[in-house]
Amino acid sequence: MRIVVVLLAATLSISLWPGTEAQAQAARTFREPGAGFRFTYPSDWPTVEGRIPELRAVINTPGTANPGACTVAVHAAPEFEGLVQAQLDWSINNHPWNKEDWAASLGDRFTDITVRDQSIVKMANRPVHLATVVATDPAKPGTRTVQMVFLSRMPGQVWHMACGATGADDRTADAAFAARRIDFLRILSTFAWE
Repeated sequence: MRIVVVLLAATLSISLWPGTEAQAQAARTFREPGAGFRFTYPSDWPTVEGRIPELRAVINTPGTANPGACTVAVHAAPEFEGLVQAQLDWSINNHPWNKEDWAASLGDRFTDITVRDQSIVKMANRPVHLATVVATDPAKPGTRTVQMVFLSRMPGQVWHMACGATGADDRTADAAFAARRIDFLRILSTFAWE
């Protein structure tokens, strides 16, 4: 059973990006000097300067149909200073989050948070918490957001990586998210720490 899961995960990661030779040629790699990460995204997705210092990367979906974005945010976490990466990885692997943990983690940015699913997965060979979350962004009144959120820790830092879509209500946000889900998975599957 474990071998089948590993083979399935390997097959998905290989098949998600690039999908075709044309997609591979149309892809860009995002790197921020000094931030220590990279990911690949479609070349027609514009990058945006972060609105707050913690935002290290923001890319938007092109056009107005099915609006969405992917972000990488790095927050200071003094409680993790002095720990080594192995301790932080062990903590993630051995302490699955519950819905209240996600609400506390995202509560400074979102309200009315609902967690649809959650698990622990590997991203670039490091354990991360993963959830699909529906929430309201107070900066965008009258809208709902559906997003996949990955959370990881490093000594002195908490990393949030998210890809999501917005709509006027849950139904339209779900439709926008579903239309972009494969793009989001492709982008998130290429994320790596350097």
